Amino acid sequence: MLLIQRSLRFLLLLVIALTLGPLARAQSGSAVTAVEEAAIEASIKDLPTQWSTAYLKNDTSILERIWAPKFYLCRAIGAPLHEG
Repeated sequence: MLLIQRSLRFLLLLVIALTLGPLARAQSGSAVTAVEEAAIEASIKDLPTQWSTAYLKNDTSILERIWAPKFYLCRAIGAPLHEG
């Protein structure tokens, strides 16, 4: 019985190590620098301006880049603006 418990404990630890090891390495390799983080933050903060400008100019290429593929916007009158 003791041998079975030790084997199961070892097997459980092995499964955890094999599962979490690659995840930890993947996360540590995907860190962004402060400069990259600032650029990402600036581009996110600029999205409302890009959206408004594209909407006013009927520039669908910018809106399609910003919106998700299945984005759906319904105007106040009930008419769809965009269907993905």
